[in-house]
Amino acid sequence: MSAAVQVDGSSRRLLVRRSRILGAILLTMVAASQWGMLWLAAVYLRIGRIGHMLSPEAAVGLLAILAAVATLLVFDPRIARSAPDFTGWLLAAFLLVAIFGEIARPDLRLGNVSTFLSIGAYYLVGMSIGSMAAQRDGQLPMLRGLLAIYTIWYAGIAFFLAVGDLGFYGVLPGSGLPRLEFREGFTATELPIYVGFQFPVLLYAMFTSNSAPTRLWAFALSLCAVALVAATVSAAAIAALVLALLLFVLARQRSRHAAEVLLAFAFVAVPIGAAALLWAPLGGIIDSASEKLGNLFAGEGLRARIYGELIHDITTYPMGIGKGRFVETNNFSWLGEGVYPHHNLLGIGAELGVAAMVLFATLVVTAIVVLGRRALGDPARHGQRFRMLVTVALAIFAYQQFRGLFQDTWVVRETYLWLGLGTGAVLTRVARSAPTKSPARAQ
Repeated sequence: MSAAVQVDGSSRRLLVRRSRILGAILLTMVAASQWGMLWLAAVYLRIGRIGHMLSPEAAVGLLAILAAVATLLVFDPRIARSAPDFTGWLLAAFLLVAIFGEIARPDLRLGNVSTFLSIGAYYLVGMSIGSMAAQRDGQLPMLRGLLAIYTIWYAGIAFFLAVGDLGFYGVLPGSGLPRLEFREGFTATELPIYVGFQFPVLLYAMFTSNSAPTRLWAFALSLCAVALVAATVSAAAIAALVLALLLFVLARQRSRHAAEVLLAFAFVAVPIGAAALLWAPLGGIIDSASEKLGNLFAGEGLRARIYGELIHDITTYPMGIGKGRFVETNNFSWLGEGVYPHHNLLGIGAELGVAAMVLFATLVVTAIVVLGRRALGDPARHGQRFRMLVTVALAIFAYQQFRGLFQDTWVVRETYLWLGLGTGAVLTRVARSAPTKSPARAQ
Protein backbone atom coordinates (compact mmCIF):
# COMPACT_ATOMS: atom_id res chain seq x y z
CA MET A 1 0.00 0.00 0.00
CA SER A 2 2.77 2.45 0.92
CA ALA A 3 4.54 1.74 -2.36
CA ALA A 4 1.36 2.53 -4.30
CA VAL A 5 0.89 5.76 -2.38
CA GLN A 6 4.52 6.69 -3.02
CA VAL A 7 4.13 6.08 -6.77
CA ASP A 8 0.93 8.09 -6.83
CA GLY A 9 2.60 10.95 -4.96
CA SER A 10 5.60 10.99 -7.28
CA SER A 11 3.36 11.02 -10.37
CA ARG A 12 1.40 13.91 -8.87
CA ARG A 13 4.61 15.86 -8.23
CA LEU A 14 5.71 15.13 -11.81
CA LEU A 15 2.39 16.47 -13.11
CA VAL A 16 2.76 19.65 -11.03
CA ARG A 17 6.35 20.17 -12.21
CA ARG A 18 5.37 19.52 -15.82
CA SER A 19 2.42 21.89 -15.42
CA ARG A 20 4.68 24.71 -14.30
CA ILE A 21 7.14 24.19 -17.15
CA LEU A 22 4.43 24.04 -19.82
CA GLY A 23 2.66 27.01 -18.23
CA ALA A 24 5.85 29.06 -18.47
CA ILE A 25 6.21 28.05 -22.13
CA LEU A 26 2.59 29.07 -22.77
CA LEU A 27 3.15 32.50 -21.23
CA THR A 28 6.37 32.99 -23.21
CA MET A 29 4.71 32.18 -26.54
CA VAL A 30 1.63 34.31 -25.88
CA ALA A 31 3.74 37.22 -24.67
CA ALA A 32 5.94 36.96 -27.77
CA SER A 33 2.85 37.17 -29.97
CA GLN A 34 1.03 39.93 -28.09
CA TRP A 35 3.94 42.10 -27.00
CA GLY A 36 5.77 41.34 -30.23
CA MET A 37 2.95 43.10 -32.06
CA LEU A 38 3.57 46.23 -29.92
CA TRP A 39 7.29 46.03 -30.66
CA LEU A 40 6.61 45.73 -34.39
CA ALA A 41 4.24 48.69 -34.19
CA ALA A 42 7.01 50.82 -32.68
CA VAL A 43 9.45 49.69 -35.38
CA TYR A 44 6.96 50.38 -38.19
CA LEU A 45 6.36 53.87 -36.80
CA ARG A 46 10.08 54.60 -36.88
CA ILE A 47 11.29 53.07 -40.15
CA GLY A 48 8.13 51.91 -41.90
CA ARG A 49 6.88 48.45 -42.71
CA ILE A 50 9.55 45.92 -43.66
CA GLY A 51 8.66 42.83 -45.66
CA HIS A 52 11.31 40.47 -44.25
CA MET A 53 12.02 41.02 -40.60
CA LEU A 54 12.68 38.79 -37.57
CA SER A 55 9.83 39.52 -35.16
CA PRO A 56 9.78 38.47 -31.48
CA GLU A 57 7.16 35.85 -32.36
CA ALA A 58 9.45 34.45 -35.06
CA ALA A 59 12.40 34.37 -32.66
CA VAL A 60 10.34 32.53 -30.05
CA GLY A 61 9.11 30.29 -32.87
CA LEU A 62 12.67 29.05 -33.30
CA LEU A 63 12.85 28.32 -29.58
CA ALA A 64 9.44 26.62 -29.86
CA ILE A 65 11.01 23.99 -32.10
CA LEU A 66 13.33 23.03 -29.22
CA ALA A 67 10.46 23.31 -26.73
CA ALA A 68 8.39 20.97 -28.90
CA VAL A 69 11.11 18.34 -28.76
CA ALA A 70 11.37 18.73 -24.98
CA THR A 71 7.62 18.47 -24.42
CA LEU A 72 7.36 15.41 -26.64
CA LEU A 73 9.78 13.64 -24.29
CA VAL A 74 7.18 13.92 -21.50
CA PHE A 75 4.15 13.53 -23.77
CA ASP A 76 1.97 10.54 -22.86
CA PRO A 77 2.29 8.08 -25.78
CA ARG A 78 -1.13 6.63 -24.98
CA ILE A 79 -2.70 9.86 -26.25
CA ALA A 80 -1.28 9.33 -29.74
CA ARG A 81 -2.65 5.79 -29.76
CA SER A 82 -6.07 6.67 -28.34
CA ALA A 83 -7.50 8.23 -31.50
CA PRO A 84 -6.09 9.46 -34.81
CA ASP A 85 -5.11 13.12 -34.77
CA PHE A 86 -6.64 14.09 -38.11
CA THR A 87 -6.03 17.78 -37.38
CA GLY A 88 -2.34 17.23 -36.69
CA TRP A 89 -1.80 15.03 -39.73
CA LEU A 90 -3.52 17.56 -42.01
CA LEU A 91 -1.43 20.37 -40.56
CA ALA A 92 1.73 18.29 -41.04
CA ALA A 93 0.80 17.52 -44.66
CA PHE A 94 0.11 21.20 -45.33
CA LEU A 95 3.43 22.26 -43.83
CA LEU A 96 5.37 19.56 -45.70
CA VAL A 97 3.87 20.67 -49.02
CA ALA A 98 4.75 24.27 -48.17
CA ILE A 99 8.32 23.35 -47.18
CA PHE A 100 9.01 21.21 -50.26
CA GLY A 101 7.53 23.92 -52.48
CA GLU A 102 9.80 26.53 -50.94
CA ILE A 103 12.90 24.35 -51.22
CA ALA A 104 12.14 23.67 -54.89
CA ARG A 105 12.01 27.38 -55.77
CA PRO A 106 15.07 28.96 -57.39
CA ASP A 107 15.01 31.86 -54.92
CA LEU A 108 15.02 29.79 -51.75
CA ARG A 109 14.16 31.76 -48.61
CA LEU A 110 15.14 29.82 -45.52
CA GLY A 111 13.09 32.19 -43.36
CA ASN A 112 9.94 30.74 -44.89
CA VAL A 113 11.06 27.20 -44.08
CA SER A 114 11.70 28.13 -40.44
CA THR A 115 8.25 29.76 -40.35
CA PHE A 116 6.58 26.52 -41.42
CA LEU A 117 8.64 24.50 -38.93
CA SER A 118 7.79 26.85 -36.08
CA ILE A 119 4.07 26.64 -36.92
CA GLY A 120 4.29 22.88 -36.43
CA ALA A 121 6.27 23.38 -33.24
CA TYR A 122 3.64 25.73 -31.83
CA TYR A 123 1.02 23.06 -32.50
CA LEU A 124 3.05 20.32 -30.78
CA VAL A 125 3.71 22.49 -27.73
CA GLY A 126 0.02 23.38 -27.61
CA MET A 127 -0.86 19.66 -27.66
CA SER A 128 1.29 19.03 -24.59
CA ILE A 129 -0.26 21.98 -22.76
CA GLY A 130 -3.76 20.84 -23.71
CA SER A 131 -3.01 17.29 -22.57
CA MET A 132 -1.87 18.56 -19.20
CA ALA A 133 -4.90 20.87 -18.89
CA ALA A 134 -7.28 17.98 -19.65
CA GLN A 135 -5.66 15.92 -16.89
CA ARG A 136 -6.53 18.80 -14.56
CA ASP A 137 -10.21 18.71 -15.58
CA GLY A 138 -9.92 21.49 -18.12
CA GLN A 139 -8.06 24.04 -16.01
CA LEU A 140 -6.15 26.43 -18.27
CA PRO A 141 -2.66 26.90 -16.81
CA MET A 142 -1.34 30.32 -15.84
CA LEU A 143 -4.72 32.04 -16.32
CA ARG A 144 -3.77 35.08 -14.24
CA GLY A 145 -0.47 35.26 -16.11
CA LEU A 146 -2.37 35.43 -19.40
CA LEU A 147 -4.56 38.20 -18.02
CA ALA A 148 -1.41 40.08 -16.97
CA ILE A 149 -0.01 39.78 -20.50
CA TYR A 150 -3.23 41.17 -21.95
CA THR A 151 -3.26 43.99 -19.38
CA ILE A 152 0.23 45.07 -20.39
CA TRP A 153 -0.85 44.86 -24.06
CA TYR A 154 -3.70 47.28 -23.47
CA ALA A 155 -1.38 49.52 -21.44
CA GLY A 156 0.86 49.62 -24.52
CA ILE A 157 -2.14 50.49 -26.70
CA ALA A 158 -3.02 53.28 -24.26
CA PHE A 159 0.56 54.59 -24.47
CA PHE A 160 0.44 54.73 -28.27
CA LEU A 161 -2.87 56.58 -28.00
CA ALA A 162 -1.45 59.06 -25.51
CA VAL A 163 1.56 59.96 -27.67
CA GLY A 164 -0.52 60.20 -30.84
CA ASP A 165 0.97 57.25 -32.72
CA LEU A 166 -2.41 55.52 -32.55
CA GLY A 167 -5.58 57.39 -33.36
CA PHE A 168 -8.43 57.83 -35.79
CA TYR A 169 -6.23 58.11 -38.85
CA GLY A 170 -8.20 55.71 -41.02
CA VAL A 171 -11.51 56.13 -42.79
CA LEU A 172 -14.05 53.38 -43.39
CA PRO A 173 -14.53 53.14 -47.18
CA GLY A 174 -17.98 54.08 -48.41
CA SER A 175 -18.99 55.87 -45.21
CA GLY A 176 -16.38 58.45 -44.22
CA LEU A 177 -16.40 57.12 -40.65
CA PRO A 178 -13.09 57.56 -38.78
CA ARG A 179 -11.47 54.33 -37.59
CA LEU A 180 -8.74 53.54 -35.12
CA GLU A 181 -5.36 52.57 -36.56
CA PHE A 182 -1.68 53.36 -36.25
CA ARG A 183 -0.24 56.37 -37.99
CA GLU A 184 2.06 53.97 -39.85
CA GLY A 185 2.14 50.19 -39.93
CA PHE A 186 -0.78 48.30 -38.42
CA THR A 187 -4.12 49.13 -39.98
CA ALA A 188 -7.63 49.11 -38.54
CA THR A 189 -8.25 45.62 -39.95
CA GLU A 190 -5.07 44.16 -38.43
CA LEU A 191 -5.57 45.33 -34.84
CA PRO A 192 -8.54 43.00 -34.16
CA ILE A 193 -6.46 39.95 -35.09
CA TYR A 194 -4.75 40.06 -31.69
CA VAL A 195 -7.99 40.74 -29.84
CA GLY A 196 -9.25 37.46 -31.31
CA PHE A 197 -6.70 35.56 -29.21
CA GLN A 198 -7.58 37.43 -26.02
CA PHE A 199 -11.37 37.48 -26.07
CA PRO A 200 -12.03 33.69 -25.76
CA VAL A 201 -9.55 33.43 -22.87
CA LEU A 202 -11.32 36.32 -21.14
CA LEU A 203 -14.67 34.58 -21.59
CA TYR A 204 -13.17 31.38 -20.19
CA ALA A 205 -11.99 33.29 -17.11
CA MET A 206 -15.41 34.86 -16.59
CA PHE A 207 -17.25 31.55 -16.99
CA THR A 208 -14.97 29.19 -15.03
CA SER A 209 -12.92 31.12 -12.46
CA ASN A 210 -13.93 30.72 -8.82
CA SER A 211 -12.22 33.99 -7.93
CA ALA A 212 -14.41 37.10 -8.06
CA PRO A 213 -11.41 39.45 -8.58
CA THR A 214 -10.23 37.30 -11.51
CA ARG A 215 -13.70 37.38 -13.10
CA LEU A 216 -13.86 41.15 -12.62
CA TRP A 217 -10.36 41.52 -14.09
CA ALA A 218 -11.33 39.48 -17.13
CA PHE A 219 -14.56 41.42 -17.54
CA ALA A 220 -12.71 44.76 -17.49
CA LEU A 221 -10.30 43.49 -20.16
CA SER A 222 -13.22 42.20 -22.26
CA LEU A 223 -14.67 45.73 -22.24
CA CYS A 224 -11.30 47.01 -23.50
CA ALA A 225 -11.36 44.36 -26.25
CA VAL A 226 -14.88 45.29 -27.30
CA ALA A 227 -14.10 49.00 -27.29
CA LEU A 228 -10.97 48.52 -29.42
CA VAL A 229 -12.77 46.39 -32.02
CA ALA A 230 -15.67 48.85 -32.13
CA ALA A 231 -13.21 51.73 -32.61
CA THR A 232 -11.76 50.04 -35.69
CA VAL A 233 -15.27 50.11 -37.22
CA SER A 234 -14.64 46.74 -38.84
CA ALA A 235 -17.87 44.88 -39.57
CA ALA A 236 -16.00 41.60 -40.05
CA ALA A 237 -14.15 41.96 -36.73
CA ILE A 238 -17.35 42.81 -34.86
CA ALA A 239 -19.07 39.79 -36.43
CA ALA A 240 -16.10 37.56 -35.48
CA LEU A 241 -16.28 38.82 -31.90
CA VAL A 242 -19.98 37.99 -31.72
CA LEU A 243 -19.23 34.56 -33.24
CA ALA A 244 -16.73 33.80 -30.45
CA LEU A 245 -19.25 34.93 -27.84
CA LEU A 246 -21.99 32.82 -29.42
CA LEU A 247 -19.82 29.70 -29.26
CA PHE A 248 -19.31 30.20 -25.53
CA VAL A 249 -23.01 30.85 -24.99
CA LEU A 250 -23.89 27.64 -26.83
CA ALA A 251 -21.30 25.64 -24.86
CA ARG A 252 -22.47 27.16 -21.59
CA GLN A 253 -26.14 26.64 -22.38
CA ARG A 254 -25.64 22.90 -22.28
CA SER A 255 -25.14 23.24 -18.54
CA ARG A 256 -28.85 24.08 -18.23
CA HIS A 257 -28.26 27.34 -16.36
CA ALA A 258 -30.32 29.43 -18.77
CA ALA A 259 -30.56 32.51 -16.55
CA GLU A 260 -26.79 32.59 -16.01
CA VAL A 261 -26.19 32.16 -19.74
CA LEU A 262 -28.51 35.02 -20.65
CA LEU A 263 -26.92 37.22 -18.00
CA ALA A 264 -23.41 36.44 -19.26
CA PHE A 265 -24.53 37.10 -22.83
CA ALA A 266 -26.01 40.46 -21.80
CA PHE A 267 -22.84 41.43 -19.89
CA VAL A 268 -20.77 41.11 -23.06
CA ALA A 269 -23.23 41.55 -25.95
CA VAL A 270 -24.69 44.79 -24.63
CA PRO A 271 -21.27 46.49 -24.34
CA ILE A 272 -20.45 45.33 -27.87
CA GLY A 273 -23.53 47.02 -29.25
CA ALA A 274 -23.12 50.08 -27.05
CA ALA A 275 -19.46 50.53 -28.01
CA ALA A 276 -20.28 50.13 -31.70
CA LEU A 277 -23.01 52.76 -31.48
CA LEU A 278 -20.74 55.02 -29.43
CA TRP A 279 -17.91 55.04 -31.95
CA ALA A 280 -19.90 55.06 -35.19
CA PRO A 281 -23.47 54.87 -36.45
CA LEU A 282 -24.39 51.25 -37.10
CA GLY A 283 -25.98 52.20 -40.39
CA GLY A 284 -22.68 53.52 -41.70
CA ILE A 285 -20.93 50.21 -40.93
CA ILE A 286 -23.69 48.23 -42.63
CA ASP A 287 -23.67 50.53 -45.68
CA SER A 288 -19.89 50.21 -46.00
CA ALA A 289 -20.02 46.42 -45.72
CA SER A 290 -22.83 46.24 -48.28
CA GLU A 291 -20.89 48.42 -50.70
CA LYS A 292 -17.77 46.26 -50.33
CA LEU A 293 -19.73 43.08 -50.97
CA GLY A 294 -21.49 44.67 -53.93
CA ASN A 295 -18.20 45.77 -55.46
CA LEU A 296 -16.71 42.35 -54.80
CA PHE A 297 -19.50 40.48 -56.58
CA ALA A 298 -19.45 43.04 -59.40
CA GLY A 299 -15.69 42.63 -59.82
CA GLU A 300 -15.03 46.24 -58.84
CA GLY A 301 -12.99 47.83 -56.09
CA LEU A 302 -9.49 47.12 -54.82
CA ARG A 303 -10.35 43.90 -52.98
CA ALA A 304 -12.03 42.45 -56.07
CA ARG A 305 -8.93 43.26 -58.11
CA ILE A 306 -6.70 41.64 -55.50
CA TYR A 307 -8.79 38.48 -55.48
CA GLY A 308 -8.89 38.47 -59.27
CA GLU A 309 -5.12 38.54 -59.46
CA LEU A 310 -4.84 35.83 -56.79
CA ILE A 311 -7.12 33.59 -58.85
CA HIS A 312 -5.03 34.38 -61.94
CA ASP A 313 -1.87 33.34 -60.07
CA ILE A 314 -3.54 30.12 -58.90
CA THR A 315 -4.55 29.12 -62.42
CA THR A 316 -1.25 30.23 -63.95
CA TYR A 317 1.08 28.85 -61.26
CA PRO A 318 -0.63 25.84 -59.63
CA MET A 319 2.55 25.13 -57.66
CA GLY A 320 2.45 28.64 -56.22
CA ILE A 321 4.68 31.68 -56.59
CA GLY A 322 6.17 31.37 -53.09
CA LYS A 323 5.24 32.64 -49.65
CA GLY A 324 5.37 36.43 -49.37
CA ARG A 325 5.92 36.96 -53.09
CA PHE A 326 2.46 38.24 -54.01
CA VAL A 327 3.27 41.63 -52.49
CA GLU A 328 6.30 41.76 -54.81
CA THR A 329 4.65 40.54 -58.03
CA ASN A 330 1.15 42.04 -58.07
CA ASN A 331 0.11 44.77 -60.46
CA PHE A 332 -0.85 47.35 -57.85
CA SER A 333 2.41 49.27 -57.72
CA TRP A 334 0.48 52.43 -58.59
CA LEU A 335 -0.83 52.43 -55.01
CA GLY A 336 2.64 53.25 -53.76
CA GLU A 337 2.55 50.52 -51.10
CA GLY A 338 2.60 46.76 -50.78
CA VAL A 339 -0.68 44.93 -51.25
CA TYR A 340 -1.14 41.62 -49.47
CA PRO A 341 -3.57 38.81 -50.40
CA HIS A 342 -6.18 39.63 -47.71
CA HIS A 343 -7.61 36.11 -47.94
CA ASN A 344 -6.25 32.96 -46.30
CA LEU A 345 -7.31 30.38 -48.89
CA LEU A 346 -6.70 32.46 -52.01
CA GLY A 347 -3.42 33.73 -50.61
CA ILE A 348 -2.24 30.20 -49.80
CA GLY A 349 -3.37 28.96 -53.22
CA ALA A 350 -1.48 31.72 -55.02
CA GLU A 351 1.70 31.59 -52.94
CA LEU A 352 1.95 27.95 -51.80
CA GLY A 353 -0.01 26.16 -54.51
CA VAL A 354 -3.32 24.41 -55.06
CA ALA A 355 -2.38 21.32 -53.02
CA ALA A 356 -1.55 23.46 -49.99
CA MET A 357 -4.81 25.39 -50.40
CA VAL A 358 -6.88 22.17 -50.45
CA LEU A 359 -5.04 20.77 -47.43
CA PHE A 360 -5.51 23.97 -45.45
CA ALA A 361 -9.23 24.15 -46.28
CA THR A 362 -9.62 20.52 -45.17
CA LEU A 363 -7.67 21.31 -42.00
CA VAL A 364 -10.00 24.19 -41.14
CA VAL A 365 -13.16 22.11 -41.57
CA THR A 366 -11.72 19.11 -39.69
CA ALA A 367 -10.45 21.18 -36.75
CA ILE A 368 -13.79 22.96 -36.32
CA VAL A 369 -15.70 19.66 -36.41
CA VAL A 370 -13.33 17.90 -33.98
CA LEU A 371 -13.32 20.76 -31.47
CA GLY A 372 -16.99 21.59 -31.93
CA ARG A 373 -18.12 18.04 -31.13
CA ARG A 374 -16.52 18.29 -27.67
CA ALA A 375 -17.17 21.97 -26.97
CA LEU A 376 -20.87 21.72 -27.82
CA GLY A 377 -21.28 18.06 -26.89
CA ASP A 378 -23.28 16.31 -24.21
CA PRO A 379 -22.58 17.75 -20.71
CA ALA A 380 -22.97 14.27 -19.26
CA ARG A 381 -19.93 13.07 -21.23
CA HIS A 382 -17.81 16.23 -21.08
CA GLY A 383 -17.51 18.34 -17.94
CA GLN A 384 -18.32 22.03 -18.02
CA ARG A 385 -14.79 23.36 -17.51
CA PHE A 386 -13.37 20.89 -20.03
CA ARG A 387 -15.90 22.07 -22.63
CA MET A 388 -15.01 25.69 -21.83
CA LEU A 389 -11.32 24.87 -22.40
CA VAL A 390 -12.02 23.30 -25.79
CA THR A 391 -14.32 26.22 -26.62
CA VAL A 392 -11.35 28.58 -26.13
CA ALA A 393 -9.46 26.76 -28.89
CA LEU A 394 -12.57 26.50 -31.07
CA ALA A 395 -13.47 30.18 -30.68
CA ILE A 396 -9.91 31.37 -31.38
CA PHE A 397 -9.58 29.18 -34.45
CA ALA A 398 -13.06 30.06 -35.77
CA TYR A 399 -12.42 33.77 -35.14
CA GLN A 400 -9.12 33.77 -37.01
CA GLN A 401 -10.48 31.75 -39.95
CA PHE A 402 -13.52 34.01 -40.25
CA ARG A 403 -11.19 37.01 -40.24
CA GLY A 404 -9.11 35.05 -42.75
CA LEU A 405 -11.87 35.56 -45.31
CA PHE A 406 -10.88 39.24 -45.38
CA GLN A 407 -7.37 39.34 -43.88
CA ASP A 408 -4.17 37.27 -43.80
CA THR A 409 -4.37 35.44 -40.46
CA TRP A 410 -2.97 32.00 -41.23
CA VAL A 411 0.64 33.08 -40.68
CA VAL A 412 0.09 34.13 -37.04
CA ARG A 413 1.75 31.34 -35.07
CA GLU A 414 -0.32 31.80 -31.91
CA THR A 415 -3.31 30.34 -33.81
CA TYR A 416 -1.62 26.93 -33.92
CA LEU A 417 -0.63 27.06 -30.26
CA TRP A 418 -4.31 27.26 -29.27
CA LEU A 419 -5.37 24.78 -31.95
CA GLY A 420 -2.86 22.28 -30.57
CA LEU A 421 -4.04 22.99 -27.04
CA GLY A 422 -7.63 22.14 -27.94
CA THR A 423 -6.64 19.03 -29.89
CA GLY A 424 -4.36 17.79 -27.11
CA ALA A 425 -7.15 18.22 -24.58
CA VAL A 426 -9.60 16.28 -26.77
CA LEU A 427 -7.19 13.40 -27.42
CA THR A 428 -6.31 13.16 -23.73
CA ARG A 429 -9.97 12.94 -22.77
CA VAL A 430 -10.45 10.19 -25.37
CA ALA A 431 -7.45 8.31 -23.96
CA ARG A 432 -8.69 8.57 -20.40
CA SER A 433 -12.21 7.46 -21.29
CA ALA A 434 -11.05 4.51 -23.44
CA PRO A 435 -11.51 1.15 -21.71
CA THR A 436 -8.29 -0.47 -20.58
CA LYS A 437 -7.67 -4.08 -21.50
CA SER A 438 -7.02 -6.37 -18.57
CA PRO A 439 -3.97 -8.60 -18.93
CA ALA A 440 -4.69 -12.10 -20.17
CA ARG A 441 -4.77 -14.80 -17.51
CA ALA A 442 -2.03 -17.36 -17.53
CA GLN A 443 -3.20 -20.71 -18.86
